[in-house]
Order: sequence, then C-alpha cells, then structure tokens
Amino acid sequence: HAAGPDDEEFPDWPEPDEEPSRQEPDWELFFSSVSFDAAMAAPLIPILSPFPFSDGMVRAGLVELNGGPGFWELALKDARIEGARIRRAPNNIERLNVGLENFELERRGNRWDAKTIKGAIMVGRADTPLLSCRELTSLVDLTGVSNIPNPKIRGEIHTHLENGALKNISHLVSLAPFMQFLVYPLRIVENLNSWRVLKFKNQDFNAIPMDVMQGDYYFDDGKMSLDKVTLKGPLGNVQVSGNVDFPRDSINLVAAINIPRERISWPMADTFSDEEGNPYLHIKIKGRIKNPSVYPVIRPKKYLLDELEGPWRALREKARGILKKIFR
Repeated sequence: HAAGPDDEEFPDWPEPDEEPSRQEPDWELFFSSVSFDAAMAAPLIPILSPFPFSDGMVRAGLVELNGGPGFWELALKDARIEGARIRRAPNNIERLNVGLENFELERRGNRWDAKTIKGAIMVGRADTPLLSCRELTSLVDLTGVSNIPNPKIRGEIHTHLENGALKNISHLVSLAPFMQFLVYPLRIVENLNSWRVLKFKNQDFNAIPMDVMQGDYYFDDGKMSLDKVTLKGPLGNVQVSGNVDFPRDSINLVAAINIPRERISWPMADTFSDEEGNPYLHIKIKGRIKNPSVYPVIRPKKYLLDELEGPWRALREKARGILKKIFR
C-alpha cells in the first residue's frame, strides 16, 4: 500500500520523537475475568468519562493498571462492551458492541499514547453532532496513536456505514483532517451547484447525506493510504484512492465522481457519462495538504458501487468473528 496513484515512492521517514523517560510505577492493580454493568465503566475508567453508558455489560479477560506521580498505564486483553447505549445530549448511540483483543494506553503529563488498539466495533444506530447512521461496522488494528503532532501511527482501519449523514463538516475536518479528502470531491459538487451546472435546491453542503460509506485506511509512520474509500448518496457517488503524507505536508489522490443525471442542468457528451448516462469525472488532488492542485484526469470509466457488496460482507463477518471470539 506504499505506492500512490502515480506509483510514486515517498522518502524515508525521520526518526520518531524521543519518548518521555520511563518511570517505575508506585502502584499496580491486576484483575482477571472481571465483569460489571456498563453504567459503571465511566466512574471506574476515567478515559471513558465522556461516554456515559447505560444498559449492557463490560467484561475483560485481563486488566492491568499501574501508575505513579504524573502517569498511569492501562492494558486490556479480551475486553468487550456488550449491548450498551450512550444517551447524553447531543449523543445517542444504540446497540453498541466493542471487542478489544488488545488495548494498551498510557498517560504521562499532558501526553497520552495508545500503543495498541486491536478489535472490532459494531453499532446498531448512532445520532451525534458529527455523524448519524443506521449501522456501523469497523475493524481497527493500530499502534502509535497519540495526541502529539504527527504521531507515528501504523496499522489499518476498515469501516462501513449505512443510511446516515456526515454532519458539521467543517468541524469534523478540524477534528479529523484526513476526512477532508473524502469530502473534497463533494466540495466540487457544491461549486458546480453554485454555478448552476447542477440542480440541488436548498441543499446544505455542510451536511452530507449518504446511503453507504465504506473504505480501507492504512497507516505507516504518519503516511495514510486510502484504498477505494467510497461514499454513495443522493449528492453523488465518490471514490478516493491514494496517499496522504502528513509529516511531509503532501497528498497524492485520485477521486472518481459519479453524479445522478437528473441533477445536471445541461446535456453532457457520452464521453463524460457512465453506461447509465450519469456524468462521470476523475479528479487529481495533488500537492500541499492545505492548498493542493485540483484538475481533471482521464481514467477508465467504472461503476463505483460494484465493488462494495463483497468487501462489506467480508468485513461484517470478520467483525462478528472477532466479537464472537472475545464474547465466548
């Protein structure tokens, strides 16, 4: 996954920042085979305080916690949250199931590091200020997640969402900068609408309705590769592939946009339409992250949605397999 849309090679990465000096813990706690109501999770585990659970259970095969002045470390093995809810305005999440095969987190001063996050998430329904969906499935296998600038993240995320919307896009992008590359092509749709090339009356482009969003994200020491990240919805279908190199402030992506023909104000040549007559365009996004060059490119046409069903079924079955293994 290291090659970009132009098969370009990225330069060697700089050495990671020096980690804080290690301290011997003053205290240690060790539990095996623990189980308690999900409502007790936030009071017992401070990192979960923003997520007050109701209903459901929390179980863990192994819990290790230690700390000292200005630091603490937490390690979980085979931990799971089963059938929980989060109901605190403005967040409403139903049928939450999380399984963590491995999870290691430490806090030292103002710095936190999630050394290992490996597991699966399945959500029945979510309604939050940034996202709503009827169903969410995600597999996560990451190391090096941290709140320091440009953390050396490695691993992968695979995710699938159905029937919802990305909301408050400007705020979402400020919290998760990589999201801008998924919504960037839809910004082009917004511009075409303002130029009256498209017909989207009273459309709020700070919220993006979607039928499906699915994609694979790969991370390697600060570089993120997007593999066929696809969004299907009433504004159009978008698929993005390529690389985002955060430490080097560089992106190299290709986005395919497919717009419903009934949204086009003017007739278009078959050259720019798919087999069903819907306008089709490939766009190159390349350069510095905050101000890339954007221009059309010629690529073979394809129907964006043909590839969704197979990977979605495989993702769902793998997530269920991980949860079943941990919930045994």
